[in-house]
Amino acid sequence: MDTNGPEELLKRIARVDPPPFLLTRIEARLSAAVQVPRGRLVAVACALALLLLANVAVIRQSKSDNGGSAMGEVLDGMGLNASNQLYQ
Repeated sequence: MDTNGPEELLKRIARVDPPPFLLTRIEARLSAAVQVPRGRLVAVACALALLLLANVAVIRQSKSDNGGSAMGEVLDGMGLNASNQLYQ
């Protein structure tokens, strides 16, 4: 049975020096990467916000119209139990 813990194994590992100019090469790759236009980012953010608002509006409307019975119908159609009780 091996009695060496992970700490003992980690103490045996020798530290390796990074290659020279590693940081500058990484920074050069990052600066050469394709930038996403700001307009596209704003459009995606607005679309996600609109989708979130639409979901909230639909949920509120379904709760106020049917008193939650629409959700019960969906759960029954999927064969799920709508009860919150642990034992029945």
